[in-house]
Amino acid sequence: MSASPRSDVYARVTDAIIDAIEAGTGTWRMPWHHSGADVTRPTNVASGKPYRGINTVSLWA
Repeated sequence: MSASPRSDVYARVTDAIIDAIEAGTGTWRMPWHHSGADVTRPTNVASGKPYRGINTVSLWA
């Protein structure tokens, strides 16, 4: 009796999760611990500069 296609998908997903756990992770930080600056003023990820003017208002919305 061969495994059904559905159980094969479950096995592949389970194997992928186990591989990811065994590989470890990078540095993890608690996102709820911050200075508050990230919440009050959106920052451009590429340049690190805070947005200005209407861009800030648009990102808050």
